[in-house]
Amino acid sequence: MSRVDRIHVLGAHQLALSYYQKLEQAKTRGALDYKKISCISENYAEFILSLIAADENETKNDLIVPDHTAKHVLLEVFMEIAKRTSPTAQVLLAPFEADFSPPFLKKGDNNSIWAMSYATWICPPDCNEPAVCPHIQNDRTWDFHVSLPELFKKFPKPLTSIHLFGCSPLWGEISQISVSVIRQEIEKLREQLKKEKPLRVIVATHSHCHAILGQFGLSLSPNPNMACSVIKKTDDFIFLYKSAQVHSVAHRVTETESVANWLLTIDPRLPHVANPLESGLVHRLDLETSGIMVAARNRESFDHLKKLWKEGKVEKEYVCMVDEKPPASGTYSAFASAQSKKKVKIQTKQSSSLKTKKIMTEIVSSKPCSRGFLVTVRLITGYRHQIRAHLAFLGCPIRGDRLYGGKPHNRLMLQASRLSFRAADSSRITVSLPPHTSFSRQTGP
Repeated sequence: MSRVDRIHVLGAHQLALSYYQKLEQAKTRGALDYKKISCISENYAEFILSLIAADENETKNDLIVPDHTAKHVLLEVFMEIAKRTSPTAQVLLAPFEADFSPPFLKKGDNNSIWAMSYATWICPPDCNEPAVCPHIQNDRTWDFHVSLPELFKKFPKPLTSIHLFGCSPLWGEISQISVSVIRQEIEKLREQLKKEKPLRVIVATHSHCHAILGQFGLSLSPNPNMACSVIKKTDDFIFLYKSAQVHSVAHRVTETESVANWLLTIDPRLPHVANPLESGLVHRLDLETSGIMVAARNRESFDHLKKLWKEGKVEKEYVCMVDEKPPASGTYSAFASAQSKKKVKIQTKQSSSLKTKKIMTEIVSSKPCSRGFLVTVRLITGYRHQIRAHLAFLGCPIRGDRLYGGKPHNRLMLQASRLSFRAADSSRITVSLPPHTSFSRQTGP
């Protein structure tokens, strides 16, 4: 039987109450013993810091059980510790993309230290305790500082130290972490900060945790100098034109050249809608593609349009220029899979060896001209590079699309030309654009 003094359940969600009840059930059946259990519904980071500051003997047998609303709390704790330990350093929270996984502590360029929290530091509540943990791809042990160091041997050098969180067994689908382990790991961070005296401390999350940036009030810098323009504004949406060679979203909070940065000059409240690095954008366009984009101005509109997008209820049309005669108007089906990180493979039959997805592309119309064909395409499904890869598969790659065999040109001749969907009040919203002047120059006599 495991013996602890106090259990602190963090969370303001129904799941926290469920954890509380399951812990009591575990105590009743003799699987767990504790003196006291409490629920903390707000100020999680301050609560953890107060536990760390308390007498070690009073809290060494305490456990923290977070629900999903509190699972990123140690990022905030890290930032606060960094600020207190290095008051003259710049402390940032930023997404971090690399070929190795958190948690770790690494000295970076410009006298900076990267302290990576284990962003998914709690085990999922639906974990069925497999013999091999899918997180660490190793025999399941309940101490990350036992099992993960083996993986760190594969990481790039130098690593100044390894920063780990402990993870203990589940009690009836509940994950928890020892206050003593948190205290030990915070001390490692403090020691490293005092030793290195960094100018910057970047507490990092994995890319799939970008949205946590908003929890700490971090957002992109506005940039009015992007090649973008407003098409239409409503109380709920901003429709805009994005030029080719403009990134849709940022990948780090320090980036400044994207549609997301530009949108902040139109509405500074957009970082609070959803992911702060996307400024309310509901979708993306490839770097090389120009055309219509839409950003939601409030959470309700964002969720509504995201749902429509997922359900295929948003009409999306594109115009493109091809050099080979396209097939007749109609809907064409195929199967798509990732051929590489940059390229998509299209085939007629579903593959048993590849992760394929059925795609449907409608050729609405095609207009011959002296220099090729102007084609209007409607996406029935949505897949990365779908139009580019599918048209190439059909024998008419887009002009300027070097990746898929299009003839050389100074830009990819593909433009998002029409969006149409029903708003939450059932009214139809349609925004369309004529082809860019670069298309007009291609279709002359």
